[in-house]
Amino acid sequence: MGFDTFCPDFYRPAFHRLPLGLPDPPPGLPFRLLLVPTSPVSSSKKSSSDSRSALHPLVEAAGRGEVPPWARVSQGRREHMERVSRLLGKWARTLKLPPEEEMRWRAAGILHDALKNERPAVLRKTLVPDLDHLPDALLHGPAAARRLKEEGVSDKDFLRAVAYHTLGHPKMGGVGRALVVADYIEPGRRDRKKWKKSRRSRMPQEFPLVLREVVRARILGTVGRDRTLHPETVGLWNKLAQESPWKQGTAGARQMALR
Repeated sequence: MGFDTFCPDFYRPAFHRLPLGLPDPPPGLPFRLLLVPTSPVSSSKKSSSDSRSALHPLVEAAGRGEVPPWARVSQGRREHMERVSRLLGKWARTLKLPPEEEMRWRAAGILHDALKNERPAVLRKTLVPDLDHLPDALLHGPAAARRLKEEGVSDKDFLRAVAYHTLGHPKMGGVGRALVVADYIEPGRRDRKKWKKSRRSRMPQEFPLVLREVVRARILGTVGRDRTLHPETVGLWNKLAQESPWKQGTAGARQMALR
């Protein structure tokens, strides 16, 4: 039993080699990696939004900037969530996504850190045993997704985006991929300010390229701190490396956004 007990088809973990294009690991560094499909993924895949049901009222409220009553966030964290939500809304509008999709993107920005300031001991009690390996700092995403599921949110792609916004996930759709980028480069982040400002200036027109750069930066940062790479993160990188080339410019960015 794992996280997929309440969000089916999330992923099945296994082991594999280092992700494509990364340096060899430092001697003795443990790696827990993910086996992903070896066949390329076509960028012409039908949009998942074609069959997406109406937004849940909680998601709609978050899209308007409302934080659920069960959220546990500091003022600083709330401001971060709002900055991420504004970025996502701006990108969705630039890409001319449908209004409900823009609302969905904005909601992801508000809800992804809804339990960030809850005590880890409390969060662990809400999660399935297979997630016990996660460090305290990574519990809030899966815990928030579980709470959203319990509240009646059934959008698997949205739940996956919230659950894995820190780690990434090979099955992430457009909203999850955009959230990974926005969470990392939002203007309130104090590290690598020039680098992140440059990536913001290229979004969303260069969404596929910036996403790869963000995932690569996060992986190399983890390796540089001699920390274990989680299989979900490696799986996302391998997925991106295997995908067929996206169209250039806004057309390719919109294609990825609606995947």
